[in-house]
Amino acid sequence: MSKKILGSILLVSLIVFSCNSDSQSENEEQMDSIITESILIESEHDSDTIKSDAGLESSVAEKKKENDAKKCAADADALYKELQKHYRKLKKFKSSASFKTYGFAIGGPHNDWLIKVQKLRDDERNLCCLINHECTAGDLENLGLSYVSSEGKDDEYTRWASALFE
Repeated sequence: MSKKILGSILLVSLIVFSCNSDSQSENEEQMDSIITESILIESEHDSDTIKSDAGLESSVAEKKKENDAKKCAADADALYKELQKHYRKLKKFKSSASFKTYGFAIGGPHNDWLIKVQKLRDDERNLCCLINHECTAGDLENLGLSYVSSEGKDDEYTRWASALFE
């Protein structure tokens, strides 16, 4: 109920009671009762408004959280597909003579792969990829660097890291 309506009810009640009552103390008791009642009604209204607002805020927050999760999952999937593409390229050249000779050296035939993966490493979608696929571009970069050290041969680490992208 609005404050304007409550004020009108209170005013009408005052007029009616003051005209009908013989004693001033009776009027005061009735007025106190009316005022108390109007305060209770207004506080219930305010409480309902607060609950309604809180429910609306909660609903909006939940919707935003849901949308953020969907966006994060989509971002993760897109980045993961890029990482898998670069992983497949790495698997193709890791055992080649040129990779064993040059690795990722600047000017070498495979340096562009490392540069592209490093750019992906700085991509903000990595957190979503970590959450949804349990890997990041940094994992792929480390895998590539491990192949440089091992001259393209697999070891315990490279088998584990490869499994992240298969």
